[in-house]
Amino acid sequence: MSSLAQPKRRKILSLSDQLVDAIKEKIVNNEYAPGSVLQIDVLAAEHDVSTTPVREALLRLMGEGFVSFMRNKGAIVADIDDAVISDVYEYRSLLEEHAAVHACSLDLPEIREIEHDMVLLAKHLHDFNLYQKTDNALHDLLASVEPNSIIQESLYKLKSQSTRLRNFAERTPFPESDVKEINGEHLEIARAIKSKDAPRAKRAIATHLENSKNRTIDALTRNTDTQDAFHPSEVSHKR
Repeated sequence: MSSLAQPKRRKILSLSDQLVDAIKEKIVNNEYAPGSVLQIDVLAAEHDVSTTPVREALLRLMGEGFVSFMRNKGAIVADIDDAVISDVYEYRSLLEEHAAVHACSLDLPEIREIEHDMVLLAKHLHDFNLYQKTDNALHDLLASVEPNSIIQESLYKLKSQSTRLRNFAERTPFPESDVKEINGEHLEIARAIKSKDAPRAKRAIATHLENSKNRTIDALTRNTDTQDAFHPSEVSHKR
């Protein structure tokens, strides 16, 4: 499970861009939980804006798969279930395999530093900060070298989706056994790219993301089994 690089953004964000980023961040961090009703007037009051840019932001978030609209309810934070997890990881695998193959055609000195940190992590599996550093570095590198701007933008959007799924399913840092498994998968990807072995890199990415999907589904199942059923709530901060 992992993070992906954000492509270069405009230095000055429009009001709509700022609202999209602010609302998305709360969805990704599950401050606005799956099934929550996002009341347009409440969000407008929170951000001290009119309702028009809030509606625009929610429509954009619907296009990215974070929000849906229901009759008589309005905007709802998108649900998370096995099907959603599978769809995100299947799409991500297609795009990252493409990026990994391209990476194998380049000279990437960064991959050696990433590999070095992964070898260090294998000896310090309790170091969750180092795990996050290696995870982000590898997948950010793949996104940054992707030559197709449409694929790169899709990878950016999938970064937020994947982080949301992970945050909701896991709730806590991974156990060392998971860190060991994930780090081993990352090492295989890094070494395939370093050796410029495109078929090996493509297989390694596919295996890693299939395993990541299964780990996320398993974590979601464990949390569902051990917690009370989630009851959708409204975002209801007072004006």
